[in-house]
Amino acid sequence: MKKEEKIEEEQKIEEDQKKQEEQKKQEEQKKQEEQMQQEEQMQQEEQKKQEEQKKQEEQRKHEEQKNQK
Repeated sequence: MKKEEKIEEEQKIEEDQKKQEEQKKQEEQKKQEEQMQQEEQMQQEEQKKQEEQKKQEEQRKHEEQKNQK
């Protein structure tokens, strides 16, 4: 193998490595973003649930008050 070919080969290997690293980084980022979205969704649902409960509680109290009169 000639010297130039060897250098080209090494450059190619380096390029490939860089590409792989970049890809890995992007996948990692994507994973994190998805995780964050999931957590956010869970929080929102939890909040919704709590508000629902609160509403029901309020309604129940209201009913009780009505019944007492």
